[in-house]
Amino acid sequence: MAKLGGEVKEVMEQVEVVTIGTCGEEGVHLVATWGDYVRKLGIQNGEILLVPAGGFGKTEQNLSTNPRIEVLVGSKQANTGFRLSGSGEVQTSGEWADMVKAEYPWARGALVIRVETVEKLL
Repeated sequence: MAKLGGEVKEVMEQVEVVTIGTCGEEGVHLVATWGDYVRKLGIQNGEILLVPAGGFGKTEQNLSTNPRIEVLVGSKQANTGFRLSGSGEVQTSGEWADMVKAEYPWARGALVIRVETVEKLL
């Protein structure tokens, strides 16, 4: 069953900002991206989010030693929000990277987020 269906998909269709957290030796690191970027790339295989990686150097560094990732999405219109937990990696070549670069030529690759659990927050 798709982890990113139903209410989560509804929120993803309306979210403005997607907040992404990783953890490294220096502690928690947060970055954000526009919901439009994630929405344009779509949910892959019911459980993968793709995010264009222009910078995300610290995120990539953290994921190289600790692949755990948390994503917060919410929508006032949908009146709810979710924490998506799973693993992530930055890919600069391959299918996902090529897909992202085709849509966003400024991106150096794709932040590939494999969602394992979904928790309703609002």
